[in-house]
Amino acid sequence: MCVGPGKWTAGVFAFGFQGYLSPALLDTFTLHRSPLREDRPELFSLVADFDICHLFISAGHNYFGRHEKPPGEHAIIEVERIQCVTAKGIEGDRFFGFKKRYKGQITFFEEEVYQDLCLRFGVWDRRPEAFRRNVITRGVRLNELIGKEFELQGIRFFGNEECRPCYWMDLAFAPGAEGALKGRGGLRAEILSDGFLTRSASTSQEAEDSRIQEFKKQRFAGGF
Repeated sequence: MCVGPGKWTAGVFAFGFQGYLSPALLDTFTLHRSPLREDRPELFSLVADFDICHLFISAGHNYFGRHEKPPGEHAIIEVERIQCVTAKGIEGDRFFGFKKRYKGQITFFEEEVYQDLCLRFGVWDRRPEAFRRNVITRGVRLNELIGKEFELQGIRFFGNEECRPCYWMDLAFAPGAEGALKGRGGLRAEILSDGFLTRSASTSQEAEDSRIQEFKKQRFAGGF
């Protein structure tokens, strides 16, 4: 499991090197689109190594475009894998084919942030799908992927920007959630190649339930 930038490996295997590259050097590989980048994209992607805890899709919008209206009632569905389609989004999701070069074709959110909010607000009856992000991660700081191309399970993505929280989060999770999420609302990304993302084997429902129970025990024992 990888947490910091020193644990990413740049896709430069053709040059006989695999290991740590400084953030400054990584920027030279990841921040510029060039003819070589387009012809040999495998040389320029960060190979990500983190867990996928949950995968979610929804056929319709509950909050997007509904300012001053009641929230929608479209269910968000947890799935074992999602199909990523280049430049379009996730098959079956509400933003699929939304518009050209849309920055939020897929969204990521850290499980660690979700757990922190549960602790902060004493909320134990909301699951991570409340935030309506597609991919719930563990073991990565998503803000470090902003402005970078990265590869996960063989699929290439480009991290565009933070998935900034909105006032709906106070309703979806708890009052104050919007403010607590500022600067850590997740990642909006474009999909650069086709493929399937699959939930990590280490994140079975039984394992997740066990982690939640342990998290609660430590919280009430003063372990946090």
